[in-house]
Amino acid sequence: MTVYGRQFSLRQAAKLASVVGLASGPLFFATLRKGPLAAFEFASRSLELFKELAMEDPLPTISLEQLGGHNEHSKQIWIDLAKPSPSMPPGELALLCSLVRWKNPKAVVEIGTYRGFTTLHLSRNTSATCRIFTADLPPEAAEQKAAQSSDPHMIREAARSARVFGDDRKIVQILQDSTTIDWAKIVDRPVEFALVDGSHLYEHVRKDTEAVLKVLAPGGVLVWHDYLRVEIRRGVGRYLAELRRSGLPVYRFEGTTIAVHVRAAKDPLLIDWMARIWPRPVGRGSNEQTAELPFVSVVIPAHNEERWIERKIENTLSLDYPHDRMQILVASDGSTDDTVGIVGQFSSQSVELVHYPERLGKLATLNRVVPSAHGDILLFTDAKALLEQDALRWVVPHFEDPQVGGVAGNRACLATDSPATDGEGLYWRYEAWIRLSESRFYSCLGAYGQIYAIRRSLFPFVPGLSDDTVIPLKIPISTGAVIAFEPHILARIPAAATLQQEWQRKVRSHLAVFYDITHLKEGLNPLTSRIWWPFWSHHIFRLFVPWSMLGALAVSPWLLNSGMIYRWLFYAQILLYAAATMGLLLTRLGIRWKPAYTCFYFVFANLAVGFAWVRWLQGKKQHSWPQVDRILPAVPSVEDLKN
Repeated sequence: MTVYGRQFSLRQAAKLASVVGLASGPLFFATLRKGPLAAFEFASRSLELFKELAMEDPLPTISLEQLGGHNEHSKQIWIDLAKPSPSMPPGELALLCSLVRWKNPKAVVEIGTYRGFTTLHLSRNTSATCRIFTADLPPEAAEQKAAQSSDPHMIREAARSARVFGDDRKIVQILQDSTTIDWAKIVDRPVEFALVDGSHLYEHVRKDTEAVLKVLAPGGVLVWHDYLRVEIRRGVGRYLAELRRSGLPVYRFEGTTIAVHVRAAKDPLLIDWMARIWPRPVGRGSNEQTAELPFVSVVIPAHNEERWIERKIENTLSLDYPHDRMQILVASDGSTDDTVGIVGQFSSQSVELVHYPERLGKLATLNRVVPSAHGDILLFTDAKALLEQDALRWVVPHFEDPQVGGVAGNRACLATDSPATDGEGLYWRYEAWIRLSESRFYSCLGAYGQIYAIRRSLFPFVPGLSDDTVIPLKIPISTGAVIAFEPHILARIPAAATLQQEWQRKVRSHLAVFYDITHLKEGLNPLTSRIWWPFWSHHIFRLFVPWSMLGALAVSPWLLNSGMIYRWLFYAQILLYAAATMGLLLTRLGIRWKPAYTCFYFVFANLAVGFAWVRWLQGKKQHSWPQVDRILPAVPSVEDLKN
């Protein structure tokens, strides 16, 4: 059967026929009672509804098990069948209770209290520490809104009826038009479950949904009720269909009027898209001077840095921050050159040195030296990195927000004659974009070792190989605190002296991820972690890119005769590898043509990931890394860098 150019199955055709059959009876009585004009109006509205049902794709179905729940959640629910909810059938109420018991949220937002039956069930099926924030119209606004609403009788009844949940202390009643509520100013904890069941007009559903999505935590569940009620589907159904077409995953439960969305960030592009539409910027104050600045410990781990350490200390002493509120602490990790002697020359300027004769690696050195730090905030920075003078002025205001556990800075590649300069700069800009998107959405999942800061009380004393991976990930996993990314905090560092040294650096940094995952595995669990999708996409999925590239190249010749798209994909791969080869040859000749060099660096970086796989499978592991020689630029100071 074809209706409005769309093919329908026998079951779908039967549903449409039932709509026509249901509409014909009222149409006949409308003609008898109110005349032809009323009948024509009713027929027009029925036709619009019929067209909408015919042309809109229904939402795909999903089950509780597919979301990650199981039958035990349904068996453990509390439901009062003696007092059924007037707005939700028992089966749908049971499903809602199963969903909220599965999520076990810390905070629930409900739009549309009505008489409070659903609110009571949300309260009874959550933990004692959970809070339910439920919004409904105040009595004085109910009559005006009832005239505009699709459910006027429910609005009037809710305004004059007592709530059945009584003085339940878990429930916070908010009497305000839900479309005007800024939930971020009301809810004092992450929203992991939300129910939109207020007005079903399109504009109201849209505004309610957008307001809730701004505060919905990663992994949080958003539920809409009355998705398939025919008389109001044009509001709820129309908006949800638009949401799905925009790319947001929205599903419905078979045989119910309940639709659901589970927030997840699946890849860098999706993280950026969600961060732009529903930004959740981490709160921060001004970077102006304040009366009570926190005490900051600047920690500089160093191993055989005699070439760089004097320049680094002078750069740190020039930071725009009161010296009586700052500790400079250099931790020597088994240095055998003149690093210790050079640092000792600055002892009169309150530069402290802690020397460890045995070399154990950077993260182990930080674990050893942090107890010697006195600051409330720890700023970690490398010996080769030059900081801008206002770095601490950008760091400190972030910590005025109690949910911030750390701040990750940005880094830039100093212009040198090294062939690795352009590649490193391009890669760092890509990483900065991902981290900024993650930070706007929830929490940055990594830091540059050259510049990042954390609260001393949250420092995780854990083993591992890479501090700038383990520490920024362990804090949100273990404590729930977020890591903010601040692009204005800039550390400038020269590129590796040669492509061979850049290759070694990339191999060992990816190799570190394989071993560090064992200390961060809780963050990969979708049932308990708020950062599971960004963690998978940012740090895990990229490890499989080399194998995907190899597999695509291997199977493409077999698919050449399967269609034009496969031929174009094969040709695109050949072009990529040809351009990469050209980029390598031009680089060896001292020529860096950006299109070819970009292709070369992409292949170069993924080959390094593949080689890290080989070393990991061989069981090779390094607790301390060999020095990466970097070209010392002719720039003598940060002031010259600004000119």
